[in-house]
Amino acid sequence: MRRRESLFALDLGTTKFTLGGIKFKSAQSVSQFETISVPAAGMKRGILADFEAAKKALADVIGQAEEYFDCDIHKLVLGIGGNLSQSSKRFTDIEINPSQAINEYTLRAVDEALEELLRDSPERQVLHRIATGYRIDGREFIANPMGFSGSRLSAEYLILDADQTYLKDLIRLVNQCGIKVSSIYSTVFCGAMACIDQSARDMGCVYVDIGGGSTDGLVFVGGQPAESFWIGLGGGSVTQDIAIGLNLPLTEAERIKLHFGLTGQVRESQIQAKDLGGGHRIVSSREIQHIAGSRTLEIAQNIARSLTPYKGKLGAGLRLTGGGSELVGIAAFLSERFRIPVRPITASFQQVNGELLKAGVLAKRHITPSLSSLVGLLVYELMRQDEEESAHKALWSKSYFGQIMNWFKELS
Repeated sequence: MRRRESLFALDLGTTKFTLGGIKFKSAQSVSQFETISVPAAGMKRGILADFEAAKKALADVIGQAEEYFDCDIHKLVLGIGGNLSQSSKRFTDIEINPSQAINEYTLRAVDEALEELLRDSPERQVLHRIATGYRIDGREFIANPMGFSGSRLSAEYLILDADQTYLKDLIRLVNQCGIKVSSIYSTVFCGAMACIDQSARDMGCVYVDIGGGSTDGLVFVGGQPAESFWIGLGGGSVTQDIAIGLNLPLTEAERIKLHFGLTGQVRESQIQAKDLGGGHRIVSSREIQHIAGSRTLEIAQNIARSLTPYKGKLGAGLRLTGGGSELVGIAAFLSERFRIPVRPITASFQQVNGELLKAGVLAKRHITPSLSSLVGLLVYELMRQDEEESAHKALWSKSYFGQIMNWFKELS
């Protein structure tokens, strides 16, 4: 395998901007994975809201990263989330020769039929298109139609796309900091691919990333992604409620939130806090758990509404990540209300080619839940590079790495 170039990815979150990278070294030395974060600016609920403020914060994190990695960063992979990134189901079909078995050329033809269909929505830019099933004539949907025959082939796709104008704004933001955008991916899709194993996808599960200002989710049914969803509330919403309700600075509210969490206690405990007036007050665990529980319940109710169509199909339950998932007791809180298993998860590099894990360094490096989206971007790009090199593989096996329309490369 060829020696890889250093790879960098950027996650523009509501509360922090994080730039992560892997410096690939010689076969005799280990590869380095590190991240640099700065407080976010110019973002609201995961969406760019103030261009100049965001540009200043982005320039700061890039400068720190270049100094830390001791190299110039020329290009990076960019993640996009929020309510401007959406999912939809698309169906397309073609007539096929019943005397010939379905092969990679047949699948290429049905993929081209989808591409023609997607041209009807020029305001949306496709980030990922995943073939989730095929139907031959009137038979049941199957995952792999290769080798079968029939007169008509239908395909079902999950499309993850984004507002094209907004993508151009993000690209211009990064370009003005002297960096090219090599690819743009959905953070919820990439995070899920790096966090959830195939057995959980096969059983059916929900990937939920609770960020600072919003919550992103992706549903898996029968091994395939079925739908993404977005909620305009996150861990920062809980912090803000505590700050407003108890007249505390946000930093104090965050500290106390993490101290008490949502864990019920037999006896009430207390902690001293500094209020907005510079004085001190006593805050009880009961007060925090009431405020935090109310907002967390609202997040849970929004998630539940998104999952209504999948009742009885989520055997592996809910997989929870993101900075908001680090709130003590949140997994038990959600499990009690959903009545399905809720398990905290983090991303890893385990799914990538084993050569990257030489000496186990990338596998052993501690990754917090708040880094799941960023690690997902790096993992997905590495897997895409591996898949691109394996030209001998059949076309159908590239369902997760279907053609990505890299029109934005021309703008970088």
